[in-house]
Amino acid sequence: ISHPAVHRALRTLAGRAMVQAIRHGPAIAYRLNEDHWLVRAGIRPLFEAEAAFFTAVGEAIRKAAGVPLRSVLVFGSVARGEAGSGSDIDVLCLAATSGAGAEAERNLAEAAATLRREFGRRFSVMVLPAAEFARRYRRRDRLAREIVETGWVIAGDPLSEVLR
Repeated sequence: ISHPAVHRALRTLAGRAMVQAIRHGPAIAYRLNEDHWLVRAGIRPLFEAEAAFFTAVGEAIRKAAGVPLRSVLVFGSVARGEAGSGSDIDVLCLAATSGAGAEAERNLAEAAATLRREFGRRFSVMVLPAAEFARRYRRRDRLAREIVETGWVIAGDPLSEVLR
């Protein structure tokens, strides 16, 4: 979107009192008018829903896995804040038991299209038993270390408990 197009849209929203235009010298800053009914009823709930995105993803992945997962983590470009609009979301599922990993992988592969339709993003899912991940971390595996350093838990136990 071009700067002039954004400015035209913001002027329209200011004319409808949805945003407030504030002059700072030659520049104009805009902010949402939190008192406007459409901001309260429409825009603010959208922001709140967006903030809950990864919690919803974590719970959907746990459900789709069909086996107990100890933790679900986001890692990679999304976790590092480097993802583009077309980036997939790298997800690590830590299975509660060593035998559950293969079943979780099958179930999540079958659910991939449903998850993409529901969340509008592609997921690259890796499944490991939690004990295997902890062992790799202790052995200084590069990927395990990166996940611990930059990734974040979106469902389940914190990594501090998994790595004990």
